[in-house]
Amino acid sequence: MHSAGKITKAGNAYLRAALYMPTLTAVRHQPQVNAFHAKLIAAGKKPLQAIVAVMRKLLHAIWGIWQYKKDFEGEKFYKTPA
Repeated sequence: MHSAGKITKAGNAYLRAALYMPTLTAVRHQPQVNAFHAKLIAAGKKPLQAIVAVMRKLLHAIWGIWQYKKDFEGEKFYKTPA
């Protein structure tokens, strides 16, 4: 029997710690982030795996915001199905 993948300790621990609480806040208060998180849970991800996936996606969004000097747009983060 193949077990589910685990979250590794590889990567920057400081960055992971710095993104954890903002991700939980975004999942709670941003509808698009919440919809993306719910989609991952519905697809069978464990809750912590879904949080880490949202953390990664938020990191990409932060990079785009910083690089292009734009405001956060939830519609670009995840398009909610109509």
